[in-house]
Amino acid sequence: METVDNNADTLHSGLDDWDIAALQQEYARLCVHEIRKLRLGACDIIIDITEEDFYGKTQDFWIVPWTKEKGVQGHFKFLVCSIKFRNRKYPIAVRMIRLGSDIAREIGMVLSSCKTAGVYIRTVLFDRGFYAT
Repeated sequence: METVDNNADTLHSGLDDWDIAALQQEYARLCVHEIRKLRLGACDIIIDITEEDFYGKTQDFWIVPWTKEKGVQGHFKFLVCSIKFRNRKYPIAVRMIRLGSDIAREIGMVLSSCKTAGVYIRTVLFDRGFYAT
């Protein structure tokens, strides 16, 4: 955020008042509004798990332990749902994955949020990592 705006400290202090579920719900509400404006027809949905490095102490259920890279103590994992529309990929739903999460349940919640947004799902494409999960 610091590279986008010099008010990043204000943003970070405001985030302390929110919990993960409230942030996800607000993000979903904003996405639904924007998606409905696009008036999409049948779409391909792309589902992927994205990982971000974490360098601090791993004492939280949101951080998956990891020691294969120098200095990296864990990963945050995100389930990302995107729409493929006109050969572009638009992320429309993101959920944080914690240790012990039921991935199938999380995928179901993400797909139901797509339907709530008015997206007609033609095909759901999964990353190759789901084969092993």
